[in-house]
Amino acid sequence: MYKNEQLKANLTGKKDSFSVQAVDRALLLLRLVGESNGPVLIGQLCSRSGLNRTTAFRLLSTLEQNRFVERNPVTKEYDLGIAAITLCMEPQRRYAPLVRQSVPEMQHLMELSQETAMLSVPYSSGTLIISQIDPPQSVRLRDYVNRVTAIHGTSNGKVLASFYTPAQLDQFLSQSLPAFTECTIIDPAAIRLEIEKVRRLGYGMVVGEYSIEENAISAPILYQGAPIGFLGVGGPRLRFTAERMEALAPDLCSACRRIEATLNE
Repeated sequence: MYKNEQLKANLTGKKDSFSVQAVDRALLLLRLVGESNGPVLIGQLCSRSGLNRTTAFRLLSTLEQNRFVERNPVTKEYDLGIAAITLCMEPQRRYAPLVRQSVPEMQHLMELSQETAMLSVPYSSGTLIISQIDPPQSVRLRDYVNRVTAIHGTSNGKVLASFYTPAQLDQFLSQSLPAFTECTIIDPAAIRLEIEKVRRLGYGMVVGEYSIEENAISAPILYQGAPIGFLGVGGPRLRFTAERMEALAPDLCSACRRIEATLNE
């Protein structure tokens, strides 16, 4: 029911000292409205959130006043408001030039590999997927657009970590890292070896580390020596094997270099 476990924990009383319950609840309602397949009634939101009708109505009214949700006066259903929509569009506007230059190369890689091509950018605690081109196959990667993925356990995250300074890497590895699957590498020494490998090869790979059924490979797009994006290809683990990823690596890295050349024109 809940896609954000932190919100679920907050609503059940497992809050940290910085949590504000009313904000947690309002954000949960906003997520539920956004994840619904169309307008949704308050009763449905109460059922999904566990909130009583009075509390939900007050929070939804506040969101409506701030234009994050809209309430149809006839059907009484709630949908996303203009403030929420423009907030979601902002990352796309911000990265539009990078997307424009990357899409032709993503299309080329998708056709070459017959797997999903993705574009991501550095983002606070991980990387943000901003564009994805899927192959015609019915079995393929899930839709990752607008999702923030972790540093460890993902190919683009490993590439980002390869640009960390020693101090940044030490700080990152000082925390307890969760295992997403039985294949996730969480041992600090093993992660350091993985990052050194990425630095040596110029690309990073994961084999069932983030999702047990998915593999992926990524390489950096550099601007003035710093990574501004990551071009990647991913697919089902049984089809997109480590051998296939390694065979694709030269084409992937070449695509990144071509994007860099257009950005520097």
